[in-house]
Amino acid sequence: MNLARSNYPPPPPPQAPSKTAKNAFHVPGTNLFPNIRLNLTRLEFGVQGIFSAILKKGLLLALLLGATLSFALSFVVQLATGLPATDFALLAIVAPISEEIFKGLSILIVAIFIWKTIPSRRYGALLGAAAGLGFSLAENIVYSISYASLSGQVVNGQVISGDLVAQLVAARWVGIPFMHVLWSAFIGIGVFVFLSQRKNSRNTPSWLAFLFPLVGLCIHILWNSIAIALSSLNPFVTIIIDVLIIFTPFAIMFRDFLGGHFNFTDFLRPVQEPMQYQQTSSFPPPPPPPPL
Repeated sequence: MNLARSNYPPPPPPQAPSKTAKNAFHVPGTNLFPNIRLNLTRLEFGVQGIFSAILKKGLLLALLLGATLSFALSFVVQLATGLPATDFALLAIVAPISEEIFKGLSILIVAIFIWKTIPSRRYGALLGAAAGLGFSLAENIVYSISYASLSGQVVNGQVISGDLVAQLVAARWVGIPFMHVLWSAFIGIGVFVFLSQRKNSRNTPSWLAFLFPLVGLCIHILWNSIAIALSSLNPFVTIIIDVLIIFTPFAIMFRDFLGGHFNFTDFLRPVQEPMQYQQTSSFPPPPPPPPL
């Protein structure tokens, strides 16, 4: 079975989203990045029903690879630096770069060997979120065990109480939806663009494939940097501040890249951009009618 496209027929003309679609997520729709969204639309194509047969298999594999391959490789790289576990450069620079690279590897493996292709930005985002969720689960298990081992010990002149350990563990698990899942979803969109442009760029800018991994990486670096700077505060306070300052604006940006509105019940439905931007599209015009 080969799901890769051999020819790239032009997608259907952009249409104004219906009122139901715009209100499906129960908040106003946005159109913050119309040109980027149009370029994403040009790279997308429809899939037949047979693709749904391997959809769950690919998502499950991405979750498992994120929890094993991505986590193990990034852990080895971070250990190889020889930096202390509390070093700022390790936590704010080395960790985000290594983790996002190896989560991207897991996404790429599924896209090439299981799905054969990524048909749209939303499939890419979903695949990335699955890899990020797997990574986050594995990381939280390791951190929870590490925190538990510190209970009763003296660190930096302070006794680590059982209550503090419980707060640290709980805060990490509460933060799962706001961390790796979002960061890796951006990486997944980037992998979609990269693979699609290799087949046929459809006159989309080359930098588009680098934009989304860069955004995902920057969010990760900013999140970790704020968490380190606020490490003296209650762990839940740190999570709340990170969510408000980092997660919220980038989640709005993410939602806009995915079409400015969506409902999780039909998340994978193809995105159609507003007609007022149709004239900026570089799709070839229809041929003229034959002469009489």
